[in-house]
Amino acid sequence: MDNTTDDYDMRFCLGELTQAERDELATYLQNEGALPDAVEAKARAAHTAAVVRDENGVLIAQLALEPRYVEQLDNRFWVVTAYVSREHRHSALSRQMNVFVCNNMEQRFLAGDSPDIIGLFMVVQTRSFKNLRNDAVTPHGFVFIGRNERGDNMRVYYFRGANIDGSPPELERAPERSELGEGYRLEVVRDQLDGLCSWWQSFCSERVHSRIQIRRSYERPRR
Repeated sequence: MDNTTDDYDMRFCLGELTQAERDELATYLQNEGALPDAVEAKARAAHTAAVVRDENGVLIAQLALEPRYVEQLDNRFWVVTAYVSREHRHSALSRQMNVFVCNNMEQRFLAGDSPDIIGLFMVVQTRSFKNLRNDAVTPHGFVFIGRNERGDNMRVYYFRGANIDGSPPELERAPERSELGEGYRLEVVRDQLDGLCSWWQSFCSERVHSRIQIRRSYERPRR
C-alpha cells in the first residue's frame, strides 16, 4: 500500500526493492551523512521497508526494519530505524512514515506473516520529539518503556492480537446478533436448560404485561 500526496510519494517496499534501488538508497544514506560507511549503508538499505520521494522523484526519507530479539521485553520485534533529509525534518514526515509502516506491518501480522515478531521497537533520537512528547502512549499507540544509556526514549508498538509467547493471533469474530436489544444477552447452559426455559417464559410474560400497563397508563379517556 502506498501513500501519495501533492508533496511526496510514500512507498511500502519491504522485501520488494531491486538491487539498483538498494544501491540508490545506500548512496543516499552516505551522501546525507547518515551512514558514511559504505558497508553499513548497504546493510541498512537491504532492510528498507519504506521510502519517500518528493514531487520530483528525489529521495527524502527512508525507514528500515530489522527483526531482533529485545531482551528487555523478552520477545522479538521489528526494530525501526528511520532517516529524513534535513530540509524535511519539520514537516512531521517521520511521524507519518512511522504510522504508515506500522499499519502495513500490522496487516501483514494479522494475515499470518511472522507471528513470532509481535510489534515495532524504536529508539527516539529526535530532539524535538523527546522535548515535546511526554505522553506514556502516543495517539498512534507507541508505548514509552524507558530510556537507554544515552537517555533516548524507547517506545514499542504491539500489533493487534499479539501474544507475548509468540503464538499466532486469534482471528477476530464478528459479534453475534442479539434480538434482545442492548443490555441483554442470551446464553444457553446445557445442564440448566429446563430452568432457563421457565425463566424465559416468565420474563417474556412480565415484559408483555409491563408494556400493557404502561400503554394503559398513557391512554386518554375517549370523548
